[in-house]
Amino acid sequence: PAVRETPQTRGGAAAAAGGTVAGMSTGLRGAESGLRAIEELSLAGLSAQDLLVEAGRRIDRVVPSDGYFLAATDPQTSLTIGAGVVRDLPAEMCQPTWDYEFLVPDFLKFTDIADSGRAVADLHEATGGRPERSARWREYSVATGFRAEVRNAFTLGRAMWGIGQLDRLGDSPRFTDDEKAWLERVAPVVARGLRRAMLAQPAVAPADRGPGLVLLD
Repeated sequence: PAVRETPQTRGGAAAAAGGTVAGMSTGLRGAESGLRAIEELSLAGLSAQDLLVEAGRRIDRVVPSDGYFLAATDPQTSLTIGAGVVRDLPAEMCQPTWDYEFLVPDFLKFTDIADSGRAVADLHEATGGRPERSARWREYSVATGFRAEVRNAFTLGRAMWGIGQLDRLGDSPRFTDDEKAWLERVAPVVARGLRRAMLAQPAVAPADRGPGLVLLD
């Protein structure tokens, strides 16, 4: 599966600057207004791509990270479907990320998060404070310098309409309980917006042949 990149994806601006959240103060500034803004986006009739781009910007203002990605998924297969945004994550780690996701037993697979009934999972918590227990993370952290990660499953019921991952560098603080609680509140809002977008929007371009997807409401 491929996630569409935005122009700011490449270049590692956060890494070059030593991390964007190292000096972040405690407390969630703009949490309620940020949530309201995402709720408005979810009702605005945006495409899945535009919704994820704009929601990602609002999320980053409340829960800043040194790199993140958000992607829409097929709720039947949990595979990404092309709409998505990547910011300050190395392109060369895209393929290994999905290899670990689908081929290697590991912690915090997106489907496991969705099945858990929670929308947000912290790798440190899942590994008992030893993220190096994750095969994916051992390779990913060496390649990127990231030291903290939370993953999101944008679910409604048992259907996963999207996924997300937020990472922080070693000199940035870990994600706080307040931040993760806010992300839990955001997840179903984004899921509803993605569901609405995928039910309402036509295909991006017609194809002469290939697989198709039908969503029945």
